[in-house]
Amino acid sequence: MKFIQQNIWIAGALGALMVIAFIAFRLVTGTFDPVWSGIGGSGAALLLLYLWLDREDLESMASSRGARYSSMAVLLFLVATGVVVATNMLANRYDKRWDATFNRLHTLSDQSASIAAGLDRDVEVVAFFPAQSPEGVEFEELVEAYQEHTGRLTFRLVDPIKEPLASKEFNISNGFGTVVLASGEDQQRLETEFGEESMTNALVRLSAGQEHILCFTDGHGEREVDDELTAEGMGTLILKLEGQNYTVKKFVPLRDQVPSDCEVVVLADPQTPLLPQEIEILSRHVLSGGSLVALLEPGRGEGFAASLERFGLLVGNDLVLEQNPSYQLMGGDLSYIILTKDSFDYHPIAENFDGLVLMRDARSVSMAPPIDGAQVQLLARTTEQGWAETDLETLFSTGSAQPNLDADIVASVPLMAVVEITDPTGIPVGVTTLEGTALEGVEVIDPEASDEALDDEVLEADESWRKAGGRLVVFGDSDFVANDLMTQANNQDLFLNTIAWLVGEEDQIAIRANEVSRATLSLNFAQGFVLWGVSVFVVPFLALMAGVGAWRRRRRL
Repeated sequence: MKFIQQNIWIAGALGALMVIAFIAFRLVTGTFDPVWSGIGGSGAALLLLYLWLDREDLESMASSRGARYSSMAVLLFLVATGVVVATNMLANRYDKRWDATFNRLHTLSDQSASIAAGLDRDVEVVAFFPAQSPEGVEFEELVEAYQEHTGRLTFRLVDPIKEPLASKEFNISNGFGTVVLASGEDQQRLETEFGEESMTNALVRLSAGQEHILCFTDGHGEREVDDELTAEGMGTLILKLEGQNYTVKKFVPLRDQVPSDCEVVVLADPQTPLLPQEIEILSRHVLSGGSLVALLEPGRGEGFAASLERFGLLVGNDLVLEQNPSYQLMGGDLSYIILTKDSFDYHPIAENFDGLVLMRDARSVSMAPPIDGAQVQLLARTTEQGWAETDLETLFSTGSAQPNLDADIVASVPLMAVVEITDPTGIPVGVTTLEGTALEGVEVIDPEASDEALDDEVLEADESWRKAGGRLVVFGDSDFVANDLMTQANNQDLFLNTIAWLVGEEDQIAIRANEVSRATLSLNFAQGFVLWGVSVFVVPFLALMAGVGAWRRRRRL
């Protein structure tokens, strides 16, 4: 009997463990299993037996001062455990993510969230990464961020080494990382880049109903679409466009006219003048229901710039300067202009735009006398301290200038305009018969000529080709989309939003994901040694001293 009383605590401990195991099984599975129910019942019986047989010792211990302190500690432990369990259950039921990083590394951009929320088909994301690889863990967290905005995205992480059959199913040959997005028979693959931008672009291509074709004019020294290396090229922008389901190609207006499959024509800073016939060809494209984007630098493309008056626009022969220090580039001169959300008028292109745009060496794009059949809106402006300097010779020779109220546009200088054609019949344009070459039969409208001076044959020709709905967007700058500035601020978003509006993909108008630099900590040898010493010796020593102090105080109680 004495032996049983001395060792009955073993039965109590075993019973407690059995009861805890049963409760854990019940919470995890949510079911009552006969075997586990038996384990729980047996554990409860052992625990009750221990409490009965050892009741005298338990009563003696309970009346001691140490027991009172211990019971208080146990009570606090139980309360803390209850709080943790309740918090965990609430977190599982009401999942919510917070991003505390400085650069918002784990927060989706507006465009990515919009694309995810707008998915109209189920998409399975199958990621092939080696087990516990950092890339796989990071990509899984990225997909979870998308899943917060849609229920149509499922995710499966596959180790290509452990599951070779799945690798063969998706033709995976790269063991370092491949992601497949599948929806029905359509697939998109990511094999080199696994960031938010690549993921969003893949979702756009997978869910897009059609492919959009953009045609960039060539033959006049325009910015080179294949140049990703020099500051003047546009190759970086083209990669962004191609990543979002746009096909980009070049054409020479004089030789090719405007290809029939081109939804948007882009005239990007022509260095040499367009021929009058080419100007008419591009104008006819707009008046036949097409879209055109013109990026015009000061002093270049003057013939085309003058022809825009027929659409209700005046492109100034000037250079826009900004004197407001809050809208200047630090270290830059007055020709650098920063545009904020307040710089834009309301329009779908800028409806959700809350970023910054950096322009350089821009010219004014203002409104001409109203034109019947053309709705004109000035979209972006400088502050009240900006002006458009027309005396460029003095500006360049002296390096300084002051606003001339008689000749310059002063205060809120417009830099960008949008034109929508509602009735193309009243807007003059040259006639193109195209019997042989693009040049044959093209008659030219003199932008300075009056309506009375126009040839009757030009005005009375067959105009069945005219269609309402044409769109024209004119920027007084092209530097903001060149390689050296395109990734600065939100320059890419302004241009990509413009293209999305022109092709009718307004759900893609947003602030997009941009490559951000991750915060890093660089330490020299001395700093690293101090950090190592504090972590390995100082902190553990302080913890040990705190424990010894607590033990000595309890000894004195």
